[in-house]
Amino acid sequence: MNNKEFLGIIELGRESRNLEFKGSAAWTDADFRAKLIKTSLAFSNVRDGGMIVIGVEESEEGSFSFDGVEPAHLDTFSPDDVASQVAQYADPYAKVQVERIENEQKVFVVIQTEEFDEMPVVCKKDGRCNLRRGAIYTRSRRMPETVEVPSQTEMREILEMATEKRVRKLLEMQERLKLPPFSSPGPTDDDRFDAQIAELR
Repeated sequence: MNNKEFLGIIELGRESRNLEFKGSAAWTDADFRAKLIKTSLAFSNVRDGGMIVIGVEESEEGSFSFDGVEPAHLDTFSPDDVASQVAQYADPYAKVQVERIENEQKVFVVIQTEEFDEMPVVCKKDGRCNLRRGAIYTRSRRMPETVEVPSQTEMREILEMATEKRVRKLLEMQERLKLPPFSSPGPTDDDRFDAQIAELR
């Protein structure tokens, strides 16, 4: 992410299905870390993934203040450590990237998560803040929050993503192996019988 993209987020000034703001805290804070992990798992299951911007405080009125991450918290966000901790909960895996963005002499930590590669990401063990083994997390369409899949609408969206990826992979394999194009099946016995009857009439 470059500064221009980050300025676009600041100008937007609100959370969305693919964007979450968090106030400054240390990655070593167990509850804070669990919430970030859960949100990363959820972004894995959303089209185009999503990002968490740390260093943004929310007021009681619901507005956001871009204050940056406190220096004491900043060094706790090791990219390798974040990726490793997320991996402990993600099955099969979640692709996360950690960046520091500086804007107006303030530093923000951005955790970007890509959508899953082939299979939806499932939480593989219990943890703090209601991280639950076997749960599939996503981002609600009702409001920007991380939730377990709440309805058939969100589940259908995840399954459609998985199906699209699988079909794309099969087509790539077909091309790589130089197999003939997939064709629709020929007429069934019933179709041939009906055609013969029609010819006799």
